[in-house]
Amino acid sequence: MSAVNVTNSSLQSLVDASGIKAMQGGVLFGLNLIIIVVILFHRLLREQKEYVIVVGRAFCDALRGLAMIIAGLGRIFMVKYGSGIVYVSRWECYLKPWNILFDFSELLGAYVLVMVSLDRLFAVSLRLRYFSLTTDYAWKMNAALFLFVLGNVVVGAHYSRETGVSEQQYAQKTKQLGRITITLGIVCFVSLTVHVIPVLYQYAFVPYLGAPAWVTIYSDVYLLNNMEPMVNIFIYLFRCKDIRTAFILVLRFKQLQPGSQSVVQHIGSGPHRHTQQRKVTTVQTVK
Repeated sequence: MSAVNVTNSSLQSLVDASGIKAMQGGVLFGLNLIIIVVILFHRLLREQKEYVIVVGRAFCDALRGLAMIIAGLGRIFMVKYGSGIVYVSRWECYLKPWNILFDFSELLGAYVLVMVSLDRLFAVSLRLRYFSLTTDYAWKMNAALFLFVLGNVVVGAHYSRETGVSEQQYAQKTKQLGRITITLGIVCFVSLTVHVIPVLYQYAFVPYLGAPAWVTIYSDVYLLNNMEPMVNIFIYLFRCKDIRTAFILVLRFKQLQPGSQSVVQHIGSGPHRHTQQRKVTTVQTVK
């Protein structure tokens, strides 16, 4: 595996930031754990639906705090022992404990807010019905939400691994996208200079603004307009490797092979998608 070239000051900044993150996570985890213990310890509190809902919210925040602790300490450990700035696969990076906890707790936090909002709407709209419910209602809501989010994370991770695009492929696609965008920008500029401006000058500036004209203006504009598609052909051949290669192969009566293209195939479209995804792609310490 290759490592990223970084200075000692950058490494120290990463260690300091990770330490602060671990301390913040400790505060977040500790305070929410206290709330959970207090509510569960007192029978009068844990027998109220509202406080059971609060337990679900506090559990979500405590889980996020735990992720921050593990992330901070884990990154400090990796930097200290030389494995913190190393390129690894996207899947290996995702399987770090803190990334799994972050993914789960962030998604769970969003759904918990929805659950709390619906619970309060139910309590205000149907008060008598809400008062008749027991704490089983709140525990079931928390459990259902937990299982739902867990299923989303598992399915999402599996689907991303099967059909997603790795960071290496994404970088190649981005590079190709930039090149094609510049190519089309050049085409637009050529169209502006040899077509739009001459036509605008001939049919607007000359008759309405009194711009100077010459005897061959109509034929000159006509010739310029005809130059546009010819210039575009050379732009495509010069800027686009795929088109240039395909053009040469057409002259040889050969088909363009996948290996000769600069286009990056979707990771789920070939038989080697898993081996492609294990290529060096991302930085282990980034989250």
